[in-house]
Amino acid sequence: MASSHQFRQPNAAAAHDRVAEGQGKSLNLFGGGGEAGAGTGRNGTAEKHITTIFFDLDNTLIPTRKGDAKACSKVAEYLIADHGVPRELATEAATNFLTALRRCPDNPNFSLIQWRTQMWTECLPVAWRHLAPAVYSRWLEYRTRYMTPSEDIFAMLETLRRRYQLGIITNGPSAAQWEKVDRLGMGPFFDCILVSSDLPWAKPDRNIFYAACHYLGVQPEQCVMIGDKLETDVQ
Repeated sequence: MASSHQFRQPNAAAAHDRVAEGQGKSLNLFGGGGEAGAGTGRNGTAEKHITTIFFDLDNTLIPTRKGDAKACSKVAEYLIADHGVPRELATEAATNFLTALRRCPDNPNFSLIQWRTQMWTECLPVAWRHLAPAVYSRWLEYRTRYMTPSEDIFAMLETLRRRYQLGIITNGPSAAQWEKVDRLGMGPFFDCILVSSDLPWAKPDRNIFYAACHYLGVQPEQCVMIGDKLETDVQ
């Protein structure tokens, strides 16, 4: 992992200024439609070389849904084995927490620790609610373990960044998304990381893509976007 590789997050005002000049342009993140002399595509139009690759974060670079499900399953096992919680109650608590987390991953009025600990307090059986802080810590440990990308993903990113600029464009609450980036060691591989809650736009609004392009000094037709949802990552 190349820890010296800097990653940056433009603020909303600066991003908005950079996007303004891109209004009205066609957003084509798969090449084509570039300037003459840059190459010719299959349809006879000019084509620029790809210089930049943008990735979605959740369920693309990291196995978010699987990781969260596995972490909650392991918490249920922990409650049963270490604290004698009946299996049915432990499973119900873990399932309820997973549902609550997916519905509301953070709360701007609380820190992530406070919010998640409160959710565990509400989901645990009454007789075991005093365990909420310890359960939260164990859950976070499991979540990091099961959400960490495979070595193949890290190797791919290391190879790609030798040739391309790399970026992440992710929808989601700021604190929760940046926690994933930091805890999973994703930051050093990327030249630009955009979290929708830090900006006025979210995918599929083309302005968030323009913000990333302008921040890195590239045209949309020089970029590709890789994600798991056609309706948000590519439109």
